[in-house]
Amino acid sequence: MKDMTVYYNGEKLPAQKIRYFEYNNSQYLIYDLKEDNDDNYVKLYIVKLDGNIEQVIDDDEWNILKDMIQDIVKEIKSNNIKSFKDLTGSKIDEIDSNYARPFKLKKDLVDIMTYIKGEKKEMANSKKGNDTKKTSKSKEKAKDLEELNEEKESEEIDDSKEEILQRLEEYLKNPVDEYSDVQPTTTVKPTYEIIKTMEDLSGIIEQLKGLQKQLDETNDFCEELKKENQNLQRENQNLENEISEYKNKIDYIKGVIRDL
Repeated sequence: MKDMTVYYNGEKLPAQKIRYFEYNNSQYLIYDLKEDNDDNYVKLYIVKLDGNIEQVIDDDEWNILKDMIQDIVKEIKSNNIKSFKDLTGSKIDEIDSNYARPFKLKKDLVDIMTYIKGEKKEMANSKKGNDTKKTSKSKEKAKDLEELNEEKESEEIDDSKEEILQRLEEYLKNPVDEYSDVQPTTTVKPTYEIIKTMEDLSGIIEQLKGLQKQLDETNDFCEELKKENQNLQRENQNLENEISEYKNKIDYIKGVIRDL
């Protein structure tokens, strides 16, 4: 895959194009700065482009793109591309990239995902004699992926307590699903901070229970007041009825007196 140049805050950085595509009527480019990476993950960047002009990716759009990246990986792995369209990126040699969003992807999936429309065709035309080798490599990659999945399933069955605690810590420090291929870049929280947070949560739960008890007592008191108010209303109605009867009697007596 051809290289390109990225300008970040005026600094010129060499980069490698990974994939250029269209999603929801917007164009995106994923590239690799070849930085030092940890374990089996590669740090990649995604930038939104209008031609060669960078566009800002706000937080709401980034949340959507994180899910989109996972969907793209799944579609490429299953050879069923339907949510995005590859674009010709052979003419993209340099871009300004001050608003790119970083994420991590497994190394084997980066190899699968790497494809720039136009550049692959040039490579295919110049290497027609290597079709058999490419097919063999594709089978080897598929076999490697299958073996990795089998190893992962075996590890899930044989997890020890230490591994479970490690997975819990990874989940708490990472907003993406534990088994997702896409991992955002985050800072690891120390274990004592996690324990302190759990203790704080326990205290908050106890406070909420106390508040709920007070609320229940207040509701009971309100019900009693409501009943007393209903009794007073009935007594008041009875008094009004008696007064009305007395008025009628007085009017009757007055009428008798007038007739005399």
